[in-house]
Amino acid sequence: LTIDNVYTVFFSHMGNESSSKGESHDFHEFVYVDHGAIMAEVGPIGGPYNTVTLEQGAGDLHRPNYFHRHFVQINMRGALCIITFQCNDTILKRLEEEPIVLSKKQKEYLASAMNCASHLFKGLLDTQNKFIFFRAEHCDRLMEQVFQNNLELLFLDVLCSDKRYQHGNEPIK
Repeated sequence: LTIDNVYTVFFSHMGNESSSKGESHDFHEFVYVDHGAIMAEVGPIGGPYNTVTLEQGAGDLHRPNYFHRHFVQINMRGALCIITFQCNDTILKRLEEEPIVLSKKQKEYLASAMNCASHLFKGLLDTQNKFIFFRAEHCDRLMEQVFQNNLELLFLDVLCSDKRYQHGNEPIK
């Protein structure tokens, strides 16, 4: 499994009844709920859409060219980490079907990747209380590789440890 390119990293706090506009693009988007809970509406462009609740510690991988939007309902709040990236390995399709609850080890891979973000991206706080990182003009290639490797290890660990992604009794290698 190889992450070919990381485009953006977002930190976003969603308050009572807030909603993203919704979008689709030709690359993956991984959404992780750091605090609280959010709703995710996902499906083929034009529908039908599936709505799932993502609670603290859960992630969802949105496949390329699929519509997705995030929102919170009355009395809900959520803090999100969103990473957009390019990966052409078909094995990643196995993670696009349903939310993933991250283990402690998988959260550590994500945290390690996020610790590299300040070396790769410049931050911007927008008017909707969303902190967005855009790729820095001159980024450290070693930190970029560490970021990508940790993201790859996160997804590989999910694939190898979750029974949903195993063939028979043999883990995926």
